Amino acid sequence: MSRNSANLDVLRAIAVLMVFCHHLLEYGYFSERRVSGLGQFGVLIFFVHTSLVLMMSMERNSGAVNFYIRRFFRIYPLSVLVVGLVTILHIPSNPAREYAFLGTFNLLSNFALTMNLTHSPMALAPLWSLPIEVQMYVVLPLLFLLTRTKHAIRNLLLVWIVLLPLAYFQPLMKGPHNILRFAPCFVPGIIAYVLLGKWRPQLPWLFWPPFIVAIYAGYQLFDPHGYGWAECLALGLAIPFFREVQVQWIRRAASAIAKYSYGIYLFHLIAIYYCFDWLTGPTWLRVAGSIAFTTVASVASYHLLEEPLIEYGRRLGHALAPPRPEEPLVQTVSMSQ
Repeated sequence: MSRNSANLDVLRAIAVLMVFCHHLLEYGYFSERRVSGLGQFGVLIFFVHTSLVLMMSMERNSGAVNFYIRRFFRIYPLSVLVVGLVTILHIPSNPAREYAFLGTFNLLSNFALTMNLTHSPMALAPLWSLPIEVQMYVVLPLLFLLTRTKHAIRNLLLVWIVLLPLAYFQPLMKGPHNILRFAPCFVPGIIAYVLLGKWRPQLPWLFWPPFIVAIYAGYQLFDPHGYGWAECLALGLAIPFFREVQVQWIRRAASAIAKYSYGIYLFHLIAIYYCFDWLTGPTWLRVAGSIAFTTVASVASYHLLEEPLIEYGRRLGHALAPPRPEEPLVQTVSMSQ
């Protein structure tokens, strides 16, 4: 499986659509049909996906310097733009609230994506997951080295087990949005990366989307606290078992959604706010407007901002830390794409 895997595109597309649908249900005046935990589980899928594809990235590119430069130019440009927009346009953090200026310190923390460290309010609700991802970058290169050990799967499972009590008790001390709370959700993606070279896919691709839905059902039914650690482990262990999706229209649709998913993730709540608070007319028109607004904003931001700076970060990273000569220069995807 490569970074261009259709199965990973499907996984990512389902994740971002879960988040989008959750907020449509929550803030789009569908409260009687709200599906609790849908968006949270979508973010947990992002964490598994992120760690897996970043392991692939580190396999192809040399050194932590290259990794951190590429990640900086992937994550920060769009998040800075969105924080700036919601501040200038007085957009509330979610449509259920009124806009309130965060204050200079809290605003700077949002620009830096350190809100969970400074206990600052979010400028926009979906931003909560980005500090966790950024902080996970600190240890991902070390965990990549662990994948090169003789008993990598055993060692990674031990890391996952050790993290469980830390993840359980940490929220009681420092709040829910911290790296230890979600660390057990990243490790399964690294396990999947190791297993991809050891297990041959046997299950038909047709079972892949239903399997993801089944994992979500287990999350809803058997995980009342919404931790998601066991569900993420099950997902990571299962990824190598499934054959690649072969239907072309599914591959193209999933690839497009995955490509623009970072913009979808950050812009969709702004779209819901404008379309449900400003538009008049039937609900279906407001939903359609939210989808159209999000689509235009995410496509435009990708081609005008994200793509050029991804390329700049790639070139800068390769200039400062050249990739191995025998391996091609490739671009990777992560939770934030």
